Amino acid sequence: MKKTLLFVLALIALGCGESAEEEMARRRAALNSLEVLNYAINCDWGAYGNTLLGCDGTLTVRNDSDETLSSIGVGWEIYRTSTEGSCPSRVSMATKWWNRRELPPGGQVQLTFQVASSFDRNIPRRMSYCLSPSDVRIKTEG
Repeated sequence: MKKTLLFVLALIALGCGESAEEEMARRRAALNSLEVLNYAINCDWGAYGNTLLGCDGTLTVRNDSDETLSSIGVGWEIYRTSTEGSCPSRVSMATKWWNRRELPPGGQVQLTFQVASSFDRNIPRRMSYCLSPSDVRIKTEG
């Protein structure tokens, strides 16, 4: 009897919230409503230009959705030449860093994050890149 009651309560709780498909649709709509205002990846190559000291990324976005975002995921791809690859869509770009700051509708934020460190040997001196929001999380009530 106790297990049955717990099972029924769990089903009721699941029925009260939105489905996984509805949540994913809201997240995708909010992601596609982020306006990218500015983006860059800047690398420091040291005094003689042959030793990578690190790369930082910046991304400035405005939330043009009706949702309050609790996190923004950022993805990037680095290419050795401008013809090596094309930028993937926001939805298919792998998230490599999360910003866990609330962003209300109409709000704007500049994100700064580390893209590469001195240990990364795959960063070419001359590169092209893609940098974009890749995922969002929507603030839940409560």
